[in-house]
Amino acid sequence: MSIKKTFYQKFCILYLLKIILLKKNNHWIIFFIFIFILTIYNQKNKTKTFQFGANGLFCSDQNLRPEGIKELNNLTSNYLDEKIIQSLAIYAKDLQVEFLDANHVRQIVEMHSQGVGVKKRNEALDKVKDKIDNTFIVMQPFQEGRYEIFCKPSDKIKMYQDRLQHIQSILKQDEKGYTFGISYDGSQRQITQLGNAINTRCNIYLLGLIYQAKTSYYLQDGMISLKMNITQDAKENSLKQGLINLYSVVVVNGYYDDQEQYFQVNEMTVPIFDIKKILFEKYSKLDLKSLLQCDQFGLINNINNNLDLLFLEPNPKLERQKATGVYQLKQQKYSLIFLANFDLSKMSTVHKFRQLIVQLSDFGSKVIPTYAIILMGQFQSENHNYSKEFIQILKQFHAFIKNILIFFMPSFDDEPLPYSMPHTPIELEYLLGEQIEQFDNIQSCSNPIKIGSQGCKIVVTRNDISKDLRKQHIFREESSYEDVAETIISQQYIGNFQSNTVNYKWNYNKYMMLDPTVDYVILADMTIKQFKHKTQINDTWVANPGNFSEKGEFCMIIKTNLGFQCDTSFLGFGFQSFNSYSLWFRFQSQK
Repeated sequence: MSIKKTFYQKFCILYLLKIILLKKNNHWIIFFIFIFILTIYNQKNKTKTFQFGANGLFCSDQNLRPEGIKELNNLTSNYLDEKIIQSLAIYAKDLQVEFLDANHVRQIVEMHSQGVGVKKRNEALDKVKDKIDNTFIVMQPFQEGRYEIFCKPSDKIKMYQDRLQHIQSILKQDEKGYTFGISYDGSQRQITQLGNAINTRCNIYLLGLIYQAKTSYYLQDGMISLKMNITQDAKENSLKQGLINLYSVVVVNGYYDDQEQYFQVNEMTVPIFDIKKILFEKYSKLDLKSLLQCDQFGLINNINNNLDLLFLEPNPKLERQKATGVYQLKQQKYSLIFLANFDLSKMSTVHKFRQLIVQLSDFGSKVIPTYAIILMGQFQSENHNYSKEFIQILKQFHAFIKNILIFFMPSFDDEPLPYSMPHTPIELEYLLGEQIEQFDNIQSCSNPIKIGSQGCKIVVTRNDISKDLRKQHIFREESSYEDVAETIISQQYIGNFQSNTVNYKWNYNKYMMLDPTVDYVILADMTIKQFKHKTQINDTWVANPGNFSEKGEFCMIIKTNLGFQCDTSFLGFGFQSFNSYSLWFRFQSQK
């Protein structure tokens, strides 16, 4: 604290006592002037505090004195390089100094220029990458007990705007497909801002949300709307890929008609992009801090936050792993099994589950061990359920099942809060009874969930959206599961924009949105047949496990030395039907 600053503070205190004792009201103005001067002085000479690092790794608060900031600017040509900023935190902690002056800054920059500390950063990054290869992560948006909905009309508007901005940011990274500036390549689609459309007289591309008012369609980008005229020829010329519903994000090509005062559409498509490889190459070159900042999916951050749990304890308890959602993989080859419409009000469902467990224990586990089974609702369509019979199966095959993680994911129409998305985890005691407490490998999860496993990103949801997406398509009635899959990836959303049955919690919209780096989307949908499809848009697998309760259908994701592979199957042929015998022999040969 400087002498001037101390003097001003003492002066203000004495002057305040004088006013109070002498009761001179006209001196209050002078007092407040001194307070104002002291406040300005404090702000001008306040030491700046920087937050460095990422989530505890390289984390340190360092106060830079004014002369230290000046010296840092001089040494870095007024440009604060990210690596130097990180080094300030690392070396200040090593030097055990709280305040950085000019000498400290020069010392740290000199150490950084000599390459000291690079090894520390690389070791930390390798540490996290190693855990990515040895962890199974389940991320949920909701905790048990969160049953209330707090949504406002503004939340729905924000959902549309956030999704448009999300897709726009994706297209900006696809340099081969789109450009938002001057195009130097004729193969690119140059996107024009919606506000500039009325000033152009040639064919242009626009990006926005499509909506309808009375009988007319409009394109919207933020607060700007543009009326469109979509002729039958435009519908026939549009790319037959994906489905376009109201409030979908679309790319339109055409020109503005001054006379009719509307945008004449020649072609309309869903956003088409392929940036997964671009992003993977980009991520491979980033340091840890930048990697954490780009981690929209949140998996790397989740691992990083639980490094102590995973490293300090060689065998962390399952309860702690369940609390964090980060599990240790015990094998490099394993399978994930997804069962949808696991209706416990039907005894046939319990019989099919027993048949599945028998096949897994007798055949499947000898080829590829099962790591997790995700059971998806609707769990109870009637008051009575066969939970006791289900518990008996768990006890009968306890030696085998105890090594498998079992997740119960509620359907959109399950309790609590039926017909709402995202959906809160179901209470297992309510569904299965108190006996379920003896099985610590069984837990309830929200809908949807995000799974990370050895660098593979999986999104799982139980939501009937295919029928509405196909029915509400504004161009044509005929569509297929391929169109549904392409639509989900192009819109980066696993919900429906015009649902009359499901109440979407718009303020939790981010949990319904996808990430462009997702590898698999498991969409359990009872309004469409079982399928799997690798999308042309962004090279992503979308699979529907089918109806387990009625048909014994299910879906598997298998990890082998060859990587990940997804396929659908059913109990009629068991696991030998899984991608025919060739896949089984391939797995057998890798044992």
